[in-house]
Amino acid sequence: MRQAIILAGGKGTRLQARLGDIPKPMVNIAGKPLLEHQILLAKQHDFSHIIITVHYQAEKIKAYFGDGKKWNLTIEYIEEQQPLGTAGAILANLNYLADNFLVMYGDTMLNVDLSQLWQTHIQQQADSTLFLHPNDHPQDSDLVETDNNDRILAFHPYPHSSDHYYPNLVNAALYIIQKNALLPWREFKNPIDFGKELFPAMLRKGLYLYGYRSTEYIKDAGTPERLDKVCTDLYSGKIQRGSLQISIPAIFLDRDGTLNHEIGYIRFSQDLNLIDNVSYAVKRFNQAELRTIVITNQPVVARGDCTEADLKQIHNKLETLLGREGAYLDAIYYCPHHPDKGFPNERSDLKIQCLCRKPEINLVQAAQKKFNVDMPNSWFIGDSTIDIQTAKNAGLRSILVRTGKNGCDDKYGVRPDFECFDLQAAADFILDKFPTLLSQARLLTTELKPGDHIALGGLARSGKSTWATLIRYALTERHIPVAIISLDGWLKNQEDRTQDGVLSRYDLPAIVEFIAKIKNISSLTELNIPSYNRLARNRNQQTEKITISPSHVVIFEGVIALLIDKLQQSTSHLFYVDCSEEVRKYNFHREYISRGLSDMEIKALYQAREKDETPVILSSKTRPDIVCINEI
Repeated sequence: MRQAIILAGGKGTRLQARLGDIPKPMVNIAGKPLLEHQILLAKQHDFSHIIITVHYQAEKIKAYFGDGKKWNLTIEYIEEQQPLGTAGAILANLNYLADNFLVMYGDTMLNVDLSQLWQTHIQQQADSTLFLHPNDHPQDSDLVETDNNDRILAFHPYPHSSDHYYPNLVNAALYIIQKNALLPWREFKNPIDFGKELFPAMLRKGLYLYGYRSTEYIKDAGTPERLDKVCTDLYSGKIQRGSLQISIPAIFLDRDGTLNHEIGYIRFSQDLNLIDNVSYAVKRFNQAELRTIVITNQPVVARGDCTEADLKQIHNKLETLLGREGAYLDAIYYCPHHPDKGFPNERSDLKIQCLCRKPEINLVQAAQKKFNVDMPNSWFIGDSTIDIQTAKNAGLRSILVRTGKNGCDDKYGVRPDFECFDLQAAADFILDKFPTLLSQARLLTTELKPGDHIALGGLARSGKSTWATLIRYALTERHIPVAIISLDGWLKNQEDRTQDGVLSRYDLPAIVEFIAKIKNISSLTELNIPSYNRLARNRNQQTEKITISPSHVVIFEGVIALLIDKLQQSTSHLFYVDCSEEVRKYNFHREYISRGLSDMEIKALYQAREKDETPVILSSKTRPDIVCINEI
């Protein structure tokens, strides 16, 4: 029999205007007292014996809940003659308690998998298990520090020292406690508080406190503002969605070059500095109820350049900086391994080929399992081809951000689904633009069928690659396989180009030869597609491998797609991507800023393209049968 204790003795001074003549735990939420919501959750998870500690207006709580038969439960009461603190009433009545018991505070609304919490406590054989979660204001919260195995090491009450970074882990006032662990404190002077006094005392005595990390829904409803927020969350369905029993999408994030500036290996916390507006992006993901999870390779540990304690401080700083701007990460997963040997201070135990180092996906799978992630609707955002390959291996949508390595690391020949200039743009794309654009793509592709070939063109920076992927997504929903061929892969190296217009920048004979090869495919065939390094302005060493069959829809995408006669003759549909000149000019400027050009150089390049490229591309606008309007 599982036993739960609900601390319901509070008067609720801050809620007095809403309470009238009822005690705080009886405050109405959607037609039921808050306390009843808690009891129903406990019953759902097989807690059949409920003890309620009461003090202020105890008779009203007893009159409503009685002995619990109405809910097919056993309910008993411990009445405090005077307030004993959150732990005092429990310490004074240990004889009534089971060997292990759950503690809930009477002013919290929650939707937590209490069965999983209970099972974890039993498996850990902990003296106490505390439910911990990140929040959006760690700077003014009491924080909890754990080791890599989630054993609690310390409690850090607010206010915090400005010269030390703490993890964003908050005690959410939900515990499972082993009764025998409390025996040394049964004569402790009252009142006594769990968080401020009892748990720190247990730590000092060497007891095992386990931190159960979760992002499930739990909120204090003890003020008018918090009560209103809880009610809003209930009516909107947020509380229901807050359980890990419901699968929801996640945003998987690379760290260096995506969240913080890429400066090589970061060995100390002072070296970590956030890229502008990443807090805005992470906060948007938080508000959209998307799990936000970092997946990062940190070979500095294996190389001996950084200890795991140092890495923990680096990640504490990352969480602190985000928290100062109202954002939080649900989790950080890192791989400490490195396969190469020969570093002066390397750790031999970490010099291994592992399955957690990106682009391997063990860390992604661990997060998927822990957070019950809806993988097909989740995203991986990073600045390197390693990140994009990880997304591909894990079956995630991918976005390459043009910060950090800018996708030019040339480690893997792989194409991202989408590209955005930074994490802020990626958040805006995912949350504001992607759903609408995908709906448009579905409408524009209703006539497409297996085996069709498409030429998709338009001006530079108008959104062609974005639309190629949107078309792929729309067709994949109809179970039609799609292959995208970027004609930019056949751009000539910078030193091989002439000044004879846009077509002269491409290896046209090679493109025509490839088109013919595609046209003659009669069975499943693997092909190598060249790719272009925009920073070096040369071909990459790595090529993209794609598999094409006669049933594939093949999309040839690029500035010159509608200018190649051979391509037009072999395709069944011509698409043109159009956008306003204001948007295109903005995209053009951001593109070449990311490539390191100055404003003056960008202006000169834009003017040159307006002369030798834009008129030719615009002349092809009359040819397509489908026009995609892009306002990204």
